[in-house]
Amino acid sequence: MSNGSSPEPESTNAKQRRRIWKTTGLTIGAIAILGAAGGTLAAWIFVNERLSPWASQQLSDTLDRPVYLGEVERASLTGVRFGQSAMPATADDPDQLGVETVTIRLNLLQLLTRTLRPRITVENPMVYVEQNAQGEWLDIDFNFDDDDDDEDDDDDRDPFIRICPIVESLNGDLTGLPYSEAPATARPLNINAITGSVEVAQVETADFSDQETLVKAQTITFDGSAEPENAGTLVVSGVIQQPESNEDDGTASAIAANLALQAQGLDLGILSPVLLASLPQDLPFDVTSGLLNGNLEVSLAPEAEPSLTGTASLRDGAIAFDALTTPFTDINTQAQFRDNGVRLDEITANFGEMSAVATGTIDARNGYDLTGEIFPVALADIAAAFDFEPPIPAEGTLRAEAVEITGPLTQPLVAGNILSTDVVTLDKVQFANMATRLSYSAAGLAFANLSLEPLAGGSLTGEGALSFGRPATLALQLTGQDLPADAIGQAYGLPETVVIGPVALEADITGPLNDLNGLVTWNAPAGTYPTNGTAEIAANTVVVQNAQIAGGTASGTATLNAGQWTADVAAQGLQLGVFNRSLEGVVGGGDVRLAGSTADFSLRGIRGDGDITAALLGGTFNSQVVLANGAWTADVTTRDFPVNQF
Repeated sequence: MSNGSSPEPESTNAKQRRRIWKTTGLTIGAIAILGAAGGTLAAWIFVNERLSPWASQQLSDTLDRPVYLGEVERASLTGVRFGQSAMPATADDPDQLGVETVTIRLNLLQLLTRTLRPRITVENPMVYVEQNAQGEWLDIDFNFDDDDDDEDDDDDRDPFIRICPIVESLNGDLTGLPYSEAPATARPLNINAITGSVEVAQVETADFSDQETLVKAQTITFDGSAEPENAGTLVVSGVIQQPESNEDDGTASAIAANLALQAQGLDLGILSPVLLASLPQDLPFDVTSGLLNGNLEVSLAPEAEPSLTGTASLRDGAIAFDALTTPFTDINTQAQFRDNGVRLDEITANFGEMSAVATGTIDARNGYDLTGEIFPVALADIAAAFDFEPPIPAEGTLRAEAVEITGPLTQPLVAGNILSTDVVTLDKVQFANMATRLSYSAAGLAFANLSLEPLAGGSLTGEGALSFGRPATLALQLTGQDLPADAIGQAYGLPETVVIGPVALEADITGPLNDLNGLVTWNAPAGTYPTNGTAEIAANTVVVQNAQIAGGTASGTATLNAGQWTADVAAQGLQLGVFNRSLEGVVGGGDVRLAGSTADFSLRGIRGDGDITAALLGGTFNSQVVLANGAWTADVTTRDFPVNQF
């Protein structure tokens, strides 16, 4: 295609549109009149030998590309018929047009009214168009003589004879090839059985801005039908009205239109590549399938929003979003269009193994107002649909109810209640119930009223938010009451002889997902070794500050990496009798280094070493200890120990 020229003022464009109709119309009128005048010998010779080349040249000059009208097959007082005609492709423009016959009929008595309405019938037209890299389908440069483009040009005067043609197409075929950076992947759209008519007329109508003032206007009335290849049928009709522009103040003429569309079994999978390629901006999705049926009416008026009324249904639709590896499939809905909105009586869709249903409205001004639910779906299927690997094993089934979609069209807000339908297992911890109010926006996710109930008892509540920035950040606040630390610990290998008891905790976690930090406080007063304390979390490191246990204090640092943990613990003032009655009265402390795997917290699964000091009866014990294969070994030295007391 030829490259488009720079934008021109609207008033200039309006003048050019009138000139196009005038130039083309006069050419057509001259052809028809000359054909009708074929009764004289001279005219007969011109019509049969010179009319086709002359008309071809006139149209070629106007369209600035070759046009070839076929030989005159018939001429009479009522019109003329040309044989096979064509507008072939050029070196710069692959678009082309071919027709079997062109027939121009007219009623010479119409000359008495100074308005000639020739009826132009194009039989079996074949059109091929390609979209260029700028997204344009047609870019025809009309060639006008610049010398005639002055303020006194005759375009501003009423012509002596006004040409208002009626153009008919019979059984046409159109092939459109959307632009693609990889031409081999471009898929053409073939539209067959194109039949219809376009009528151009000049009328007087009320001015859009002043209903009491009459202005001249051009109306285009059209109707037609077509059958996209293997993609259903489409019937279109309507009227477009455009008053002449006011060139004195440079204002552009407005357009009013009423259109009616009837679609039957339109295959969106075939039509969407061309439709989406024709939009002024790229959309982040492709419509890959779907059968559309509908009856719609569109009204366009100056200084008013477009109005769309009617009904439509979509069956077995599918949409693939660029940002998602899983498409939305099995989309079915009944829609009612009114003014600027559409009401969806019921829309169902699948996303992988996830199924949802919704009802409500979508409005151009007010955005979304939809409600629905997501049916029960396994956590594994959710992960598969979004193509992500959970950081820990997860089993169970969730559903969403009271789902609401609100907000502007370009910034939807989604909120819903997420509930578990059976026992949920996260790693080795089982939860009888899980629930939260989840909200989604372009900025991130928000969790409200978060509630988790471990199967063994207790509760964990809180709220939080996940920001979609770069990097993604988390803010989470949790409160735990009567958490079953023994059941949870035993799942990871904690010996049954060690009782922690119910645990209460508060946690405040923030930061990027790969560098979380926060503060956790806990209290476990009913355990074999009652304890409470505070721990700081930084990335994969936990720093314990002044934990209270066995009458003493403990602090330390623990790290976790790929399921492996290490811990350096320092303790002092521990009443060892708490751990073993035979050590009643012994006060100890020391430094211990431990390591192991999160898969096994039993004594056999932990290795370590350390230095321990204990005070008894005025003397001290110094021990170097080693933990391996579930057994402790120690080298003990004493100082000032009163052996004679034993």
